[in-house]
Amino acid sequence: AAAALLPGAAEGVALRLRAPLPKTQRRCSGRVRAGRHASLLASKHREEGLSLDADGIYKDGFSRVACEVDASPEAARLYFKENACGSVKDCRLLHLPMEPRLCFDFCREQAEMKFFGIRQGRECYCAPYFHDVSKGGEGICNSPCEGDSKEMCGGMDKSSLFEMHLCGDSADEATLALAAGAESSAAATAAAAAANRTAVELRALAKSWQLGVCSVEPEGKRVCSLAEGWLSAAEELGQTSAHAGHAALLLDRKIAEVTTLKAEVKGEGANANGTLMSGFELATESAQQLSAKAKGAAASVNLTVARVGGPILGRAYAKFQDIFELFGNQSAGVHAVCGLEPIPGEVYAAMAADEPATCADRCLSLSAGVQACGAFNYQYRDGLATCQLLMAEGLVQPEISMAVPIFEVSSSKVTTMGLTSLACYAKKGFMAGHKKGPLGVQVVREVPA
Repeated sequence: AAAALLPGAAEGVALRLRAPLPKTQRRCSGRVRAGRHASLLASKHREEGLSLDADGIYKDGFSRVACEVDASPEAARLYFKENACGSVKDCRLLHLPMEPRLCFDFCREQAEMKFFGIRQGRECYCAPYFHDVSKGGEGICNSPCEGDSKEMCGGMDKSSLFEMHLCGDSADEATLALAAGAESSAAATAAAAAANRTAVELRALAKSWQLGVCSVEPEGKRVCSLAEGWLSAAEELGQTSAHAGHAALLLDRKIAEVTTLKAEVKGEGANANGTLMSGFELATESAQQLSAKAKGAAASVNLTVARVGGPILGRAYAKFQDIFELFGNQSAGVHAVCGLEPIPGEVYAAMAADEPATCADRCLSLSAGVQACGAFNYQYRDGLATCQLLMAEGLVQPEISMAVPIFEVSSSKVTTMGLTSLACYAKKGFMAGHKKGPLGVQVVREVPA
């Protein structure tokens, strides 16, 4: 604390005053900025036709410094309640719930003020200094702020005291926010577009999946139910895509606002007033928040796409054809769809190359347990690859030996459905090593054009 003579003191008594903090102590990195109430104060002034100071602002940040009994003279203080509305006796500003950011936005436009204090949860004043006369026993700052119950705004006798400072880095913060925002917007937009395309193709595949075997129990119903899974995945992808797209839209609007305000602040220079600076700082803060949300939305979409795509987005098993047997006779125009029971949670779809070996790699990794993978169905349509891993449940026994039930689909039918590929692959070990002997193949029904 610095010793100084209280200006205008009737007794001329030397008092201990708290001077502004040295420059090295001022918090400009991660400081508290004017927040939502800054915009409220600015907007209410516009509504009421008021202006606190037409000459500009003098502070752009603040930090809490003390909880003390402040004896700074009334003549040196400027109270929010008496001055926020200018020459008007009452205005809506006086009905805003008090909190440090609101008090700061009022005091920041007063050139001679270096501190502001709040007591009893609501009484805000600005001061060029504060005079600490705490002796003990006056209580603590335990009055919640009216506008933010998580913050304390003084007590019955003590004031929560804050220093104000000018860092002059609002433009730099805006520049960083704009760069980060552009990156987050691009990421969210790209992720949304990718997910949306997958969703669109899944719906198209489900619509075209017309084999006419749904009445065949139970194999036909299993095959027909694939469309339900595709539609469910499309719905999930569509929702995450819409969320990311909306986040990018809101961010783009805020980026445009910050860009405009930045140009206005630059044009005003030292004459930028509190209304303009508050709006600028608030827009920058909002852009930072929206950027984080857009970035998170993009990550969420990418995780959903990766989960739905699963092995299709991974590696292709190099020796795929040596280990798996292809059912049907595609060279003769006969494709196959297996009617085995799908393994729960092992249904995948992604925009990718026409490469069934990726699903084969996943099937090979599930080689033990009651839900071990024995085969998989594969479809490819307009850049969308899908596969469903199948277990031994659903084998049929037409004669002595067990068999894998399949539907034979003609090439013309495959073409009619818009498919480039349609196939069922089974592990050769699964076919040869079943506990009841080698497995055969049972054609449940032929599906013509």
